[in-house]
Amino acid sequence: MTEEKQDEIYGRLMREYQEILTKLAACSAELKRIGESFRRLGTDMIDRRDPLAIDQASFNADVAITQVLVVQYAELAAKKADKQAELEKFGPLPRFDAA
Repeated sequence: MTEEKQDEIYGRLMREYQEILTKLAACSAELKRIGESFRRLGTDMIDRRDPLAIDQASFNADVAITQVLVVQYAELAAKKADKQAELEKFGPLPRFDAA
């Protein structure tokens, strides 16, 4: 394989890898937001003496999307690992990976 073809493949793999990292970060942030919301609700349920005020529509939406996000996160994490393995054939990955 020519060096030019290797560079082309490496560039494509890096773009795909960075796209996966971006999606993984967004998914992680949304799961964290939902988790924090559930934590606040749990704390309120334990500590409050007053009736709880819940935004039912938001709560239902968070519950409904959580399982989808968990599956999506797992799929993205697997894709990330696969893409890392492909990239490492070209040498060590740059240390920009924060996900």
